Amino acid sequence: MAYIREASAPSQEIRQALVYLHYSYPAILLVIFLGTFMAYSVRTASDEFSSCTLAQKGPGGKPLPKAKTPKKPLTTRASKDFSSAARAFFSWITVGVILTFLADATLICIHALVDRADQWWCGKPVAIYVIASFFIYCLLLISIIDTKSSPTLVHWLTWLVALCMEIAFLVASLEVYTSTHWEPSAGDPAGGARRDSITSWEGLDVAINVVRVIFLSGLVSTYLLLVLIARGRERRSHALDSPSAEEATGLLSSAQGANGHANGRTYGGVDTPQKDAWSRPDKVPSKNWWEYISGYSLFFPYLWPAKSVRLQIVVVICFVLVIIARVVNLLVPRQVGVITNNLAGADGYDAGIPWGQICLYIFYRFLQGNSGLINALRSVLWVPIGQYSYQELSVAAFEHVHGLSLDFHLGKKTGEVLSALNKGNSINTFLEQVTFQVLPMLVDLGVAIGYFYIVFDAYYALVIAIVTFVYLYLTIRLAQWRADIRREMVNFSRQEDAVK
Repeated sequence: MAYIREASAPSQEIRQALVYLHYSYPAILLVIFLGTFMAYSVRTASDEFSSCTLAQKGPGGKPLPKAKTPKKPLTTRASKDFSSAARAFFSWITVGVILTFLADATLICIHALVDRADQWWCGKPVAIYVIASFFIYCLLLISIIDTKSSPTLVHWLTWLVALCMEIAFLVASLEVYTSTHWEPSAGDPAGGARRDSITSWEGLDVAINVVRVIFLSGLVSTYLLLVLIARGRERRSHALDSPSAEEATGLLSSAQGANGHANGRTYGGVDTPQKDAWSRPDKVPSKNWWEYISGYSLFFPYLWPAKSVRLQIVVVICFVLVIIARVVNLLVPRQVGVITNNLAGADGYDAGIPWGQICLYIFYRFLQGNSGLINALRSVLWVPIGQYSYQELSVAAFEHVHGLSLDFHLGKKTGEVLSALNKGNSINTFLEQVTFQVLPMLVDLGVAIGYFYIVFDAYYALVIAIVTFVYLYLTIRLAQWRADIRREMVNFSRQEDAVK
């Protein structure tokens, strides 16, 4: 990637635009992908919990769900449209896009080694663009492989924006390369040799960019084409399968319902086995993040101490302590840097033993961590909140069981019911762990990325972001693998309790 020195005003504007595009390209794709993913998840989420009929009230007037057979998960249009062959096509084309960024990185390294005498270097914007974009497209590939109903509109919008920006890259680069320009060098984006036309290195860079544009065009156009074909096929099938008014009328009219429903079903109907609402699931249900939040939102009224103003104040204090703990986590490594600079006499500090800074570091460490003062104080304050939640959930479960139908009570196994009620406390523990461990950890990771970007350099922030992504992905995959094993263990435990 070349930059211009002593060029015209339009060329200077193109050079500045390339810098902004290189920095913003990965961030824009990530924001679009995550934003549309969240919106798409909310749009396609099952309405099992939102449409639940609340027939009973628990303690304090809180709603209790009516026992019923769980609904089938919502089937999205994408899962109907794309076959395994189509998904494989999208996956392999995405791999092709990833390989183009690997080719860019390889070209940059080889060029830097060959022209090391001239201190050639592509510059920070290009390096950030290549490395960050590589991992963004790896994220897209993982989402296609791990999700059965993919690709979706989320991927298509991301590919479309990426295609538009890649075309802008191609046009701007050709404008720079085909005019008089100076190659970049280390520390100076326009301090290298003067070039009056495009070089072989720049030609290879343009060729890689063209291949990337072709791949992205194939992804965008193929998705759009398959969706249009599937919708046309669906409309034709619906038109052929739609019965007339006479065909839609049953053999027995509503006036003859006494005969048609003598056994509780329509004449000629087939009994469909239904699972009871209290049956043990064999696998962890496949739900997106919004469906999980909607499901657990049922328990939030039991966790908020609406009856006690004192406990509400305690909850607010606990969250304030969590915020203070996040600040302390940021001050501890910063204080290590201050002590190091004092000992080395760097950044204007006088060389010596900084006793005051060391004592301040010890104080921060005394506050930090799971065994630190802040977390210990938060755990002590949260004890009455946990007891309140446990009491409310226990009473609600007791009233719910006693409000079930006679059919349930005639076929129930007392030991299994008691075991399920005793295991209900895990909901309280789970929500407490999410509130005070998982969410603060995500905040810490985001703060670390922002701090490294502001105080140090974009390279450091990029490394932290990549490591964070790998850590989160591996954690989620291991949790999913462990969930089915955990589910099987819980089912066996309930079967054991059922015979007691």
